[in-house]
Amino acid sequence: MGHSRVAFRKAVAFCGWSMLSAAIGYSVAGEQWANGMEVILYPREMVTGISAQNLSNLEICVAGMLLAALLSIASLVHGCVLLVSERRYEA
Repeated sequence: MGHSRVAFRKAVAFCGWSMLSAAIGYSVAGEQWANGMEVILYPREMVTGISAQNLSNLEICVAGMLLAALLSIASLVHGCVLLVSERRYEA
């Protein structure tokens, strides 16, 4: 008893942490964000003002953000399922 509540709290904390990490990743990209996304979405078009190193860093930030978001959503769903199943068991 109570394990699902702990799992749910951990899932909510992890979800908040991953969203904070995503926000930090976006702020690290800074002014390069719009140019970098344009290069990622339309690689054939030439975009000035972004270096290959900055673009690589931006791609890593986006990939990390997406991975953290997927893991946090899965963790949150798992915590919710545990909480609901424990509530049904108690009833």
